Amino acid sequence: MRAHTSGVFRAANTMLSVVEHWLHDDMEQGSAHTLDTLGAMISHLQGTGDQLITVGLIDSDDNGFWRVNRGTILEEKVYLGDRDYVIALRDTAAGTRFIGAPIIGRKSGLRTVPLAIRVQPNALGVKYIVAYLTEDIFNNAFSHISRTLRPPSSELREMTGCSSSFGRQMTSIEAI
Repeated sequence: MRAHTSGVFRAANTMLSVVEHWLHDDMEQGSAHTLDTLGAMISHLQGTGDQLITVGLIDSDDNGFWRVNRGTILEEKVYLGDRDYVIALRDTAAGTRFIGAPIIGRKSGLRTVPLAIRVQPNALGVKYIVAYLTEDIFNNAFSHISRTLRPPSSELREMTGCSSSFGRQMTSIEAI
């Protein structure tokens, strides 16, 4: 589980770095990229499966103003200046990252863990990028294993020869 969680955070961190470099390079090269092209790039990075990471942009007024939520681009302002990740990054240098406490999205209602980065000045006015890691990434990571490898309860009872304590909560070794 630790390796899975670490991998999830590395993947989200890589996604943030790619988006941050894209924004910075875009400004240096004078390209005319838009939020739509950014959305297409993020959707491509997420792949074609379940998109379990929502990527959001926050402006200099601490308003979340754009996000890719499970393949859908949402453009609505939501004040995020009171979130711990915005407060922690407010007076930091570009490139600083912060993992916030688990939250419930004000508009989406999704339970997530935010991973945020303070970005360099850019043409789109983005001050922070946030990868919101949904609880499904953590909760469902190994659900397929329990469904495919765990035999039914009756088979476990036969295999172990233990029927009286199977399925009961054990409070001490004597309870066995």
